[in-house]
Amino acid sequence: MKKEHFFILLFLLNFFSVYSQNIYILQDKKKEGIDNFEILIDKDYTFEQILTDSTLVFQENPDYYKPQTEEYCWFRFSIKNPSVYSKEIYLYLVPYIDNILYYYNFEEEKWKTKQSGLAITDLKREKGVFCIYLPSKSTNTFYIKSKVTELNNQEYPTYLFINIDAKKTHEDNEQFVVVSWLVATVAMLLFFVYNLYIYFVFRDTTYLYYLIIVGGAILYITAFSDIFNFVAPFSFHNIQVQPNGNLYSYSTRDVISFIFIWMILFGYIQFTRSYLKLDIYNALWDTLLKYTAYFFSCITLLFIVITSFKSINVYIWIALLNNLAAGLIVLLILFAGVVSYRSGYKSARYFLLANTFPLLGIFTVAIYLFIYEYNVKPIQLVPHIALTLQTVSFAIALVARVNLIKDELKEKQIEAQKLEAENGEILSRNRYIELENEHIISEIVQEINQKADLQAKLEANQRELTANSLYLYQKNELLANLQKQIENLSYKDTTTQNREGIREIKSTIKNDIQLESDWDNFKVHFEEVHPNFFKELNEKYPTLTKNEVRLSAYYHLNMTAKEIATLLNINPTSVHRAKSRLNKKMEAIDKEQ
Repeated sequence: MKKEHFFILLFLLNFFSVYSQNIYILQDKKKEGIDNFEILIDKDYTFEQILTDSTLVFQENPDYYKPQTEEYCWFRFSIKNPSVYSKEIYLYLVPYIDNILYYYNFEEEKWKTKQSGLAITDLKREKGVFCIYLPSKSTNTFYIKSKVTELNNQEYPTYLFINIDAKKTHEDNEQFVVVSWLVATVAMLLFFVYNLYIYFVFRDTTYLYYLIIVGGAILYITAFSDIFNFVAPFSFHNIQVQPNGNLYSYSTRDVISFIFIWMILFGYIQFTRSYLKLDIYNALWDTLLKYTAYFFSCITLLFIVITSFKSINVYIWIALLNNLAAGLIVLLILFAGVVSYRSGYKSARYFLLANTFPLLGIFTVAIYLFIYEYNVKPIQLVPHIALTLQTVSFAIALVARVNLIKDELKEKQIEAQKLEAENGEILSRNRYIELENEHIISEIVQEINQKADLQAKLEANQRELTANSLYLYQKNELLANLQKQIENLSYKDTTTQNREGIREIKSTIKNDIQLESDWDNFKVHFEEVHPNFFKELNEKYPTLTKNEVRLSAYYHLNMTAKEIATLLNINPTSVHRAKSRLNKKMEAIDKEQ
């Protein structure tokens, strides 16, 4: 018998056997559930045995199922399409780890298979979903071979169920997911490209952190919407059966979603620190946020390590801790904005206005992720709306910050102009001072030259004064010697006539020694060398006699008593006595003053 005929016979046998099974009649609903399916524990059966061996008895739906050592379990169910129109439906079986669907293809007149599940890399967005064709007014029997090995070590039994979605419902949901992802991605991508250009223009790190946030947001909603399943050639998953029998799983999407959440929140923290300039205006909050970022990074790294060991119990707690940390980061960012605002930092106002609602939205998402199911459309939109609002609001905050920077720049320009004007005045003043200094230096040089000339004249006058004094000294000494010689001759010559002549000569010599003209000539030269000496002396000691003034001048020239005695035509002893009387007189006048 040919193989094709053999399968036709098997189908006919199966067709007649459906009357002994509970048949689910398809209803015109968006979503339906099949309860009347049957199961059979696999013992290395082939599909031909399942179809033909009457000793293999399927059991009615036990609701809960906990495998022991078996690797597979067979599911059998029949669906009747009472409509005059053929229909396509989408079927979803739990457990959905690795399922193989057996269905009869009427066009090809043979049984065919489809495979789907968490462990299958079929490049489909939804894992574990089968599309089934139902001819009009027909009853169709389906078999699913489900791999249950991973359920063997679970503590609790798994709740079994089959869900059916109408084609339009499923396609509408697919369209809703893809379109909402596409709209949010395009919107954020536009902001990303625009701010990327601004970053390359200004090289402001605040824009760099904004780009990290937007990039993480785009990747997160892509993972959240399972878009990566279209392109990812790999699959990773882990499961846990909860006490109520629900099958909980995490997969590649959850792992990369945590990485993108870290990317968003790490960018949030760094954006906040840079935008609010916390390192300058509030070092305490800057340090707190910095170490919070390190803490959150450690949690994310710990999560990645834990997932590699497939410990879902620990994963749940780490995921919960991660979401609590995300909520804490949101609150810290809000508090940092409030503190900066109260400290008087102008940009903090725009930061709070633009980011309060998106931040609260992200905080809400962190709670929803572990409470609600993802197949509820409003909940599916929460991350898209929150992250899109975040992108837009941050862009608004950056624009406001740019405007604020422009205002500050204008103020700085005005201040710079004032400083430039002040600098111009200072430069002019400095130039004036330089010219004045040059003039002063010129005058100093001139004075130095004049002083040199005066010094030269002073030295010449001093030399002349000394020469005159020496001349007077020598003249007076010569006259004194002549006087002594004449006196000796007068004793030897006793004639009256000669004596009279000698007396006239002696009188002439004596008068010559005391001539006032010599003193006046000396005084003129002395005042050239020592100006104001006689004036200051007379003002301080107005009672001094002419001889005392003359004696003071001679002593001012450091002349000896013998030299002074010769000039005054007296003996040195008289000079000492005159000096003593002069000192006593000056001391008396000083005491009176």
